[in-house]
Amino acid sequence: MKVGVIGTNWLVEEMISIFNKCGAEVLAVYSRSADRAKFFSENNNIKLYFDDLEKMLQVDDIDIVYIASPNAVHHEQAELALLSGKHVIIEKPIVLKLDDLQDLIDIAEKHKLFVFEAVTTLHLPNYQKIKEMIEEIGDIKLVDLNFSKYSSKYDDFLNGTIKSVFNREMGGGALNDMNVYNIHFLLGLFGTPRKYTYYPNVERGIDTSGIVVAQYDSFTATLSAGKDVVGNSHISIQGVNGLIRSSSSSSTIENFEFVTFDKSVIVDVQDKNIYEYEMQDFIKIIENRDVESYKELLAQSRNVVEVLERINNE
Repeated sequence: MKVGVIGTNWLVEEMISIFNKCGAEVLAVYSRSADRAKFFSENNNIKLYFDDLEKMLQVDDIDIVYIASPNAVHHEQAELALLSGKHVIIEKPIVLKLDDLQDLIDIAEKHKLFVFEAVTTLHLPNYQKIKEMIEEIGDIKLVDLNFSKYSSKYDDFLNGTIKSVFNREMGGGALNDMNVYNIHFLLGLFGTPRKYTYYPNVERGIDTSGIVVAQYDSFTATLSAGKDVVGNSHISIQGVNGLIRSSSSSSTIENFEFVTFDKSVIVDVQDKNIYEYEMQDFIKIIENRDVESYKELLAQSRNVVEVLERINNE
């Protein structure tokens, strides 16, 4: 399979080797800047570069378009790609509005294509292992998820240079950029909470950090994310018979400790780059036309977008 990528950031650069490992070749790159697209293509051995997205989408050999652009333009770019007959992989959050998501789903279905949300959490073997083992810790009472990291763009933000990750109009902020992983982690295990409230720390009109408090019938979860703090990422799921905890974030789950009254074990069943698992799953779904697995992923994305949209509209 051949891939066209939208964006030239560090993640796109890393994804080039990930696609190669998964049997796909990055054939083309698009950037709004022709110079940036040319520089990126030459540095990463990409054959074609474009500063006109529609021209890149006219390349017949491209099967998949990978989108790693600001959140606010995900829908527009994905719609163009789908209408051009390409499968689409969109970095989290897939979009920020349910109507936009349904629009993409409808177009993909009409053209017999797939549209995916790239969020590492759901595809990690350690996350799947947590799903398998969680019943052993009994009734859940407390969940605490934290994904925090001092952003490389925060100092610029404080000095008045606003990049897209700190631009509300571009769909930036700690909730959409980082807490989305915690929301996926939580909803993938327990479904949508009956009530959720966001308590953001707001600077210059954007949430630079914040906490989601999510209430279920029998327990409460706190989901913290910060782009303005020295990080203390962790996972803690506390039950009446045991505990699952990790000192890594919900985006990586590098390992976790499983603790009960009579044992404590470190679990780690991952041996690849975290991005490789999701891309393997997407390509496998496309090749096998695995509609059942695809619909499960869409349902998860829909639930998360519903939470994000409601919070963002508060």
